[in-house]
Amino acid sequence: MNEEQNQQSPKEIVAYIESIFPRWIATEAEIEIWIETIEAIKSPTVWIEAVKEHYKASPYNQPKIAKILEFYRQRNHGAEKREVKIGRTGISIRCVEPPPGKSSYLKFERELIFPCEDQIPGDRNELRRIAENMRDFHQQTYGGRWMVFWPTEESDYTYRGL
Repeated sequence: MNEEQNQQSPKEIVAYIESIFPRWIATEAEIEIWIETIEAIKSPTVWIEAVKEHYKASPYNQPKIAKILEFYRQRNHGAEKREVKIGRTGISIRCVEPPPGKSSYLKFERELIFPCEDQIPGDRNELRRIAENMRDFHQQTYGGRWMVFWPTEESDYTYRGL
């Protein structure tokens, strides 16, 4: 299959599955289950590759969702986990005054990020508290003076939090 399959709808993928398993006569209920399963898959290209692997290894005349899912998980190797967007806040902690003899610390910048976008607190005061704790940790651990930088519309960064 080529790159065009990245854009295929679940119905088109089911039609492809039907074409490589010509003896399979699917009911409407089966097709609905297949479509729901494919819609939940985040990597259609890997799913199609899993269908091909299943076909090659299959003694069956019809596709088996469980077997294809097994092949899909083997080929995907956690790619779905990587597709989760990291929660970037734009808030960063920077060293603005390094301790004596540590001028390289001026290059240090640590962005306040969360494992997932939906884990970013909606309350700005909570974000401020987390950023201040992070700044305090860096200042105590590495020495020097660290500041919290907040992104704004007027400029790239504004000093806040000290």
